[in-house]
Amino acid sequence: MYHAIVKRIARTAFEDLSDRSLTPLLDRRASDLRHTFAGNHALGGTRRSQEAFRAWMERLYRLFPELEFTIHDILVAGPP
Repeated sequence: MYHAIVKRIARTAFEDLSDRSLTPLLDRRASDLRHTFAGNHALGGTRRSQEAFRAWMERLYRLFPELEFTIHDILVAGPP
């Protein structure tokens, strides 16, 4: 049962990303989130708040308007 729940949460998160639905995604994140995207380019850097992460995602969608995530398989192992 645990594995099915984790799979559903992961799948829903990527569906939200593809649909550009940031509010449900951010509602499931910690208020003190830390998001790092490696590289010395327009998207590189670290965000340390939900507001900064939202702004980064909005920029990502502007730069890549056709961006979609396709999940082929989700593997979950181990105990909760």
